[in-house]
Amino acid sequence: MTPTWTSAAEEKALKGAVDYYVFGLTSSENLSDQESSAAAGIARITLNWLAYQKESDTGALQLRVDHKHGYTDSTPSEFVMDNVGGFGLIQPAFSDIGLRLTNLYWTQTFNKQSTDMMVGFLDTTDYVDTYQLGNPYYGFSNLQFSTGSGSIPI
Repeated sequence: MTPTWTSAAEEKALKGAVDYYVFGLTSSENLSDQESSAAAGIARITLNWLAYQKESDTGALQLRVDHKHGYTDSTPSEFVMDNVGGFGLIQPAFSDIGLRLTNLYWTQTFNKQSTDMMVGFLDTTDYVDTYQLGNPYYGFSNLQFSTGSGSIPI
């Protein structure tokens, strides 16, 4: 559930959302002197300011900041290789990198919302090369199901 609030000055001009994701792994077999579990969390804040509106055309500023943190010494993104001795990535989004600017861009719609333009710092995985059925935050844990390789026809 994502709470959303609007500015009292102008209805729906300023929207915000807060999300929190948690993921953990455990293994009955692991390398010697390594932890048998890993857990991490992601706190996310999203702000969207509708600064311009003329009929159906709009202009808005989008800001998204993540804080990625581990609960254990080993995070899920490094657990399989470092602790179990396997090869592959499991939940690469769940790391311990701290504060991260994910999005900061202006989005403008034209021609009765039939044309969009975005300028700024965008997370390209929101728009391209993403497997359609996978979500790295609450989907299947395998990287191959969260990021595709042939989703854009060339």
